[in-house]
Amino acid sequence: MDNIILVDWDGTLRDGYTSYDWLIFLEKNNTIPAKTSNAFKRLILSYKNKEIEYEDLVEQTATITANAIKGINATLITEATKDFVLQDNKVFDFVDELCDLIKDNNLKVVIISGAPEIVLNAFRIKFPFDYIKSLKFTTDKEGIFTGEYDINYGLLEQKKNAVEEIKQNISKNILFSIGDSLSDKPLFKSSQHAYMMKGHDTTHSIGKALLTTPNDIISLINTTIWNKGN
Repeated sequence: MDNIILVDWDGTLRDGYTSYDWLIFLEKNNTIPAKTSNAFKRLILSYKNKEIEYEDLVEQTATITANAIKGINATLITEATKDFVLQDNKVFDFVDELCDLIKDNNLKVVIISGAPEIVLNAFRIKFPFDYIKSLKFTTDKEGIFTGEYDINYGLLEQKKNAVEEIKQNISKNILFSIGDSLSDKPLFKSSQHAYMMKGHDTTHSIGKALLTTPNDIISLINTTIWNKGN
């Protein structure tokens, strides 16, 4: 049975809001109309001003992003997304080391995130994600985005469901988990060792997760692996 590491994306492996940065890029290269991202800017401001809760941010992010690409051909968006990934510089520096650690220890990586699946799939050119459970936008029979989406795996309840699916269909041997918010609690709870990134919105740990930073997490995981082998 495979050994698993469960990982969130935004705030955990990558700084910032992937959906927002992606939409800004698509605007600049004229893939979507200009100023489409304005609603997203207002949403982020509302969250930072504590006018809405985190789960509201996650839900509204999905809705705004789906509407932003509505009516556009999926192939066109997919090709533009490849260019977005190539120029993106917000993935934390430790992720390359994490990928080496994962490979050396034969771990299977499962991303559970509210970030767009189309974007995370494009990031596979850089990082070895074995499985992705994330926000998937629906298309019609002509391959045009409908403005709708399927399951939003950024929400706590959906992350909980994703973990159960992984246990049933992939493996129950969940060794590690990494996240950065309350919605990642199901990841932390299911794994033997859990790590929570300290960030702009995170100042204390959740459950058994160890509070850490991008500068410290690799040494923590390496120490855990070494202790398990001795």
